[in-house]
Amino acid sequence: MNVYDCRSEAYLQAFQVFLDHTDQKTKTQEWLARLVPKLPSRQVFIDAGAGNGKVTSLFMDPFQQIIAIEPNPCLCDELHRTYPTAQVLPDTVLQAQPSTLDLVRIQPRANR
Repeated sequence: MNVYDCRSEAYLQAFQVFLDHTDQKTKTQEWLARLVPKLPSRQVFIDAGAGNGKVTSLFMDPFQQIIAIEPNPCLCDELHRTYPTAQVLPDTVLQAQPSTLDLVRIQPRANR
């Protein structure tokens, strides 16, 4: 097993290989696009395991508040730069303590 520093070029390349060979984000986006308009309230969207925020960005308009939970410090930095209006929590899902929500998307992680 290779271990990469999240700020290294090797990490970025390995992560891109993963993204290039999965339809997980596309299927998630399609499912959420069908679900969100049916919600009775769209105050707060929590993206747990927000990664670089590509899925998070789709919900910046429909929701009044976005909370992105991401324990990877490199990805948190990217989230802060790319989506300055989102609240970014540098925690794991179990550590984060948001006060209220309407919808949560939890990104599964591979066992380490």
